[in-house]
Amino acid sequence: MSQENNLPRITVVTPSLNQGHYLRQCIESVLSQNYKNLEFIIIDGGSTDESLSVIKDFESHIDYWVSEPDDGQSDAINKGFRHASGELVAWLNADDYYLPGAFEKAVEAYRADRSAPFYFGDGLRVSGDGSVISNFFPEGTLIFDRQALVMGLNYILQPSTFINRQALEQVGYLDTTLHYGMDSDLWMRLSAIGMPQAVKAVLSATREYAETKTASGSFKRVEELRQISMRHTGLPVTPGVLCYMMDTLYRFAKENEGVFPPAYLNDIVLFWQKSAELLKQYNAGADGFPRDCGGKTTSMVPMQSAANHSSIMAAVKDKLAPRYHASLAQGIDFRKEGYPDFLYEVKGVSDYEAWGRWTDARINPSAEFYFHQPLPQKFTLVIEARDYFGLNESQPIKVALGESEKSFVLGKETQAYSIDFINSKDENVIIITPPHASEPTASDARRMGIGFISLKII
Repeated sequence: MSQENNLPRITVVTPSLNQGHYLRQCIESVLSQNYKNLEFIIIDGGSTDESLSVIKDFESHIDYWVSEPDDGQSDAINKGFRHASGELVAWLNADDYYLPGAFEKAVEAYRADRSAPFYFGDGLRVSGDGSVISNFFPEGTLIFDRQALVMGLNYILQPSTFINRQALEQVGYLDTTLHYGMDSDLWMRLSAIGMPQAVKAVLSATREYAETKTASGSFKRVEELRQISMRHTGLPVTPGVLCYMMDTLYRFAKENEGVFPPAYLNDIVLFWQKSAELLKQYNAGADGFPRDCGGKTTSMVPMQSAANHSSIMAAVKDKLAPRYHASLAQGIDFRKEGYPDFLYEVKGVSDYEAWGRWTDARINPSAEFYFHQPLPQKFTLVIEARDYFGLNESQPIKVALGESEKSFVLGKETQAYSIDFINSKDENVIIITPPHASEPTASDARRMGIGFISLKII
């Protein structure tokens, strides 16, 4: 690439193995930055799909590329690092991509503080087809806290991170024995020699789909993260590792319900919540993101986003029924998902709109929605519901978030009700209470007289 003396050189390394479906967008996102002092390196692991054809389409714009077997992703990235000459070095996986202006913002941060070991920004979480799920950090706010990183969760978004090459060479490249947490280990080693700087911009998009290593690593991933944590803390286990473990254990138990009964899932969730609360003593919220010195949460997103890039997860609790997990970020549509396991069987009622009557009026006439982590600081709860039995029609239905209580008037026909909340106290429970709950009988398990059709947080 052409030299431009007034611009620091940026080296981007893209490792790839049979990612031809995504590779073109990745390459185009690098080149479309139109950065005049770019060094672009692609390390292909011997792909057998269309990857090589895609690379050759851009060959004149690539400074170095090779396609040969390697010893894994860390080894491939290190190959690229050894060829790097940039003052700033980044790696961009083939299924991720940069957003316009990313290099410009990274260079601004570098020029403001050339001593920082790395510069990290916000990004978008997108699905496999590129549909936007959410920002990684709501409202683009982010800070660095080493305690929160080492004792808690990895909240650094790797594709939005640019590394000072001098610092990289000082601490060494990626550990090639690591396959899941090599970025976590590198951020810990780099932050031990200097203070990373936040880039207040959305720099990249990271894909989330079932085939990613983060999603499929399971217990091997947890054990590797535990070993990394032990290297840097001397502790066999930390609160952050426990959170990773509970997330993985819950998913496994949920997939094997014949072995692990619903009550056991409840216990996992409870212990997970207790483990997440321990993060507060390390300047992090229960979501895993750092807090500022005044105790205000600067990044209110669910722990899953920080740790595993998944959607907002909710546990919907009945006093007698097991908890159920679903993504409220995308919405729970009760008409499409079959009988969820947090509901009692609705006997004698065939239509799906009869769902939602699951609390016992003799114990508590409320539906309680328990979230793993605090809800966002500002959000809108959308409830699609209707009245049943004529008990609650035209009656106010109370919706509470901590001390904040709001209401909507329930109609006989299905409607969507939007309720805005400000969550200033890190609340993680939403309680919905009707004025009239029906008494269950031996032949009819109906409870609330409300049909919940769908729920969504926006």
